[in-house]
Amino acid sequence: MKTKRVLSRFLFLFFMGFLTLVFSLESVLTVAYAAPREGTAYADAAKKKKKTYKKTKKSSKKTKKSSPKSSKKTSSYKKSSPYKKSTPYKKAAPYRKVTPKSRYHTPTPRPKSVYRRPRYGRVLAKPPVGYRSFKNRGRNYYYHNGVYYGHGPRGYTVIAGPIGSRIYSLPTGYRQVYVRNVPYYYYYGSYYRFDPVNRAYIVIASPIGAAIDYLPEGFETLYLGSNPYYYYHGTYYRFDPVRRLYYVVRGPSGMIHSRLPYGYETYYYRGMKRYRYRGVSYSPIKRRGRVVYQVIR
Repeated sequence: MKTKRVLSRFLFLFFMGFLTLVFSLESVLTVAYAAPREGTAYADAAKKKKKTYKKTKKSSKKTKKSSPKSSKKTSSYKKSSPYKKSTPYKKAAPYRKVTPKSRYHTPTPRPKSVYRRPRYGRVLAKPPVGYRSFKNRGRNYYYHNGVYYGHGPRGYTVIAGPIGSRIYSLPTGYRQVYVRNVPYYYYYGSYYRFDPVNRAYIVIASPIGAAIDYLPEGFETLYLGSNPYYYYHGTYYRFDPVRRLYYVVRGPSGMIHSRLPYGYETYYYRGMKRYRYRGVSYSPIKRRGRVVYQVIR
């Protein structure tokens, strides 16, 4: 009886051990089988993406062959490609150092108008249609819509009005300026005085002290030491920061110019050759092997 009990217990334990072994082997096999399946799933997804990419590439080639005029922007590849282009990197603006000249006042631009006037010093092949020609002190000049042109070897240059020339109606956009209670008329760098006898407007030299609110196009910024002057065909201006106006001043003695204004006069003083224009006298001097012109009193 005892031997039978021992054998039955031994068989029961053996059977239970065999079952646990079988279940443990089954779990190991399932884990080992599932790992390569996951890898193959990823591989299958990558193959599908490659196939779609190749198909879209082929379709884009076909569309290019069928329509050669179609631009690159409307290609089928760019529309159907799953990859998005990264936005380009915007470079920051370079650091700008403040120069001594930039600390001064920058002149205000001219107001917008319907008629666009040419810049001072611009050279044209021929004067505009509808011009009027006249002579002043033996030189030919041309006038059109408030702008004067002088004829030279290069063509027709935009200048200020020659002193003594007459017009019988002021151009649109002129301004009335008072200097010591005397009325003057200004338009685009030229000053006029009304002649009641001939009922005409005569071009005069720029009256000292006349004030304007903006400078004509083509002015030059010149420096005498650290003082800025604004120059326009024989006329010098200084800016008043309080009133925000430009005042006509006398030609500063010692100012250097590389060329003389159009319409200058030649005269001699104590045997020395001098030049004069709009009440400003110039003396030729040599600097660095070239002739320049210095303002004198």
